[in-house]
Amino acid sequence: MKDKLKSIGATVGGLLIWVVICVVALFVIGLLIGGAGWVSDRLFPWFAKASFIAFLVLIVVLLPLSAIRATRGFAAVVILCLSYLFGATVWMEGLLTTLDIWGVGAVVLGLCFLGVGVVPIAMLATLFHGQWSHLGELILLVILTLGSRFFALWLEEKAKATASTVPLTTIVS
Repeated sequence: MKDKLKSIGATVGGLLIWVVICVVALFVIGLLIGGAGWVSDRLFPWFAKASFIAFLVLIVVLLPLSAIRATRGFAAVVILCLSYLFGATVWMEGLLTTLDIWGVGAVVLGLCFLGVGVVPIAMLATLFHGQWSHLGELILLVILTLGSRFFALWLEEKAKATASTVPLTTIVS
């Protein structure tokens, strides 16, 4: 009888520990999502402005520089850096949109997909709620992020290829 009571006590104690761990984990996840939402809410306007300025710099300065053989490497590095700015902007907008339209559960689901799932979920949320301009912004930022990243990598390969085929005397002189 004593062994049976010990077994029942151990099972109940184990279940209580498991419940406490789950509650603490959910609390920490809630704090992380709330904190990410709070930070994104504060930083997103700045990132949106910086992304707009970066887009103008990309079009006016960096695309012409990428056509010049001597500055292709520089343009590739800067365009790659700008792609991360665009990516952070679209991630923050996706997080805030998902949180606003579908709530914390959808954000948790989106974060389970390597953290970037909040953007496709935000696209679905805006699609189902008919927020077409918001959906267009998200799509444009995703295209800008991926397009500039792939363009920068392609440009870097092209810069390496031309650097290896151009004699050093022509570069120096």
